[in-house]
Amino acid sequence: MVDKPVAPTPPEPALRSQPSTYAANLDENIKFWPALLAYLIAVVNYVEEKVAQALAAYLAGSVNPGDLAGQAGKLIRVNEDEDAVEFFDDPTDRVADIEQTLSTVGHRNKIVNGDFDVWQNGTSFTGTGFTADQWYLTKAEGSVVSVTRQTHTLGQTDVPGNPKFFARWSRSVAGVAAGTFQNVMMEGVSTLAGLKVTETFWIKASAATELAVSFVQNFGTGGSPSTAVVTAVPGTLSLTTGWQKVSVAVDLPSIAGKTLGTNGNDYLSLVLTRPHNSPNPTADVDLSRVSMVEGDATGEADPTTPRPPEIERALCLPYFERVPFSGFSGVAFTTSGVRVSGKWTPKRAIPTLSLSTSSPQFAIGTTTSNVGSGSVVDFSNHSTVGGRVNITGFSGLTAGQPAFGENGDHGLLVDARIIPS
Repeated sequence: MVDKPVAPTPPEPALRSQPSTYAANLDENIKFWPALLAYLIAVVNYVEEKVAQALAAYLAGSVNPGDLAGQAGKLIRVNEDEDAVEFFDDPTDRVADIEQTLSTVGHRNKIVNGDFDVWQNGTSFTGTGFTADQWYLTKAEGSVVSVTRQTHTLGQTDVPGNPKFFARWSRSVAGVAAGTFQNVMMEGVSTLAGLKVTETFWIKASAATELAVSFVQNFGTGGSPSTAVVTAVPGTLSLTTGWQKVSVAVDLPSIAGKTLGTNGNDYLSLVLTRPHNSPNPTADVDLSRVSMVEGDATGEADPTTPRPPEIERALCLPYFERVPFSGFSGVAFTTSGVRVSGKWTPKRAIPTLSLSTSSPQFAIGTTTSNVGSGSVVDFSNHSTVGGRVNITGFSGLTAGQPAFGENGDHGLLVDARIIPS
């Protein structure tokens, strides 16, 4: 007997305009999705059982006992001609199919920020480092490279799903070695290990050029981890000036017998490589709609399973976050320094902190003060969920006065990203 399911209570929305409740409400919103999934599956089971019970009760006594042989476990329904009843299989298989479909909605794609919607730390980058959230650019020796956010033409149909943005990987000087652009979202080298996976993306270039695709299973650092395993897609991709779909299925190696590092920073990465001596080596390369899913999905038009923008951003926050000082409060502890505390979205590891601006602004008592660029910042007292920051460089403060962070681009860059090695 299936109990009548009870709908989960939707959580309060997570609003950046309410920093005191943002982190807690965001956590509750993320937890709400599995509860909603379980509720929907329970509804399917409940409805199927009630329909079967009603039909069986209505037709009780109208079926010849001799017709029951070999029908164990089956249910009864009215046939399409509506002039008789017929047996049919238990709908468990259909429930399983629904459960499988629901369980993969929004979570099938292992790439985070594959539509390049999240750019927390800017929209134009040069040199080696992170660019769009979870995307890392490597500058080869002697090269001049950049990654910038670009906007799709409204209503375009070359790339499915109506993505808003794409990334442009530019190289004005090719240098003497290959450069890479990679997604390092997939924390945990066990992700998809030993399975067939399909990588799909849309790509074009400003002139015909070439690109190589590979996957890196990195076992992290600390202790004596195993050497990273690289699985290369055979050959190179020939890029043209028009958007083209690339979809390749590969078998990722098993990690049985491997050793993880002790620092908890193992990962699976998608790596795009541009040889320095490829045709038109200084062509711009545009990348959009990137996905990586389990199984052979090369026959699908678009394996990307869309996620709401707030969920995509939430998946980035355990790695990196711009945290405004507007949610921080504390006290002036000297005539030249303030000590404030605040929280951020829980991070995957103890983050490193830096200022988002060289002149953070605080309200001290009834006045507003700016910290100059020569100020000293102490980030030594923090955890994965928040911490205390000491900032000196003010003048004329009264010790003991309350200090509150001001609105605007004044805050912290909280960074727990895995830097590829």
